Amino acid sequence: MTETLPLNALNLFATLTGDKKKRKQVAEMKALSEKAFNMQSLFFHFINSTWRFQSGNTDRTWALMNDQERKDFKIDVTAFSWD
Repeated sequence: MTETLPLNALNLFATLTGDKKKRKQVAEMKALSEKAFNMQSLFFHFINSTWRFQSGNTDRTWALMNDQERKDFKIDVTAFSWD
């Protein structure tokens, strides 16, 4: 993993200089990096997929409703901001 290269370099520097505080910081940063990588792997499908939502049933239901029902049940998908 290329994203661990800077941490490995910093760890080497801290080891060569004997800086225990830096080595502890590197260990903490490595743990955070691993957590972020695991989280990204877990949600890869949702992050990298294109999603298309269909609203045919909602549109048909909306067309069958009277004005009062439309006021009571606001399900007009054209009114949503999808941005």
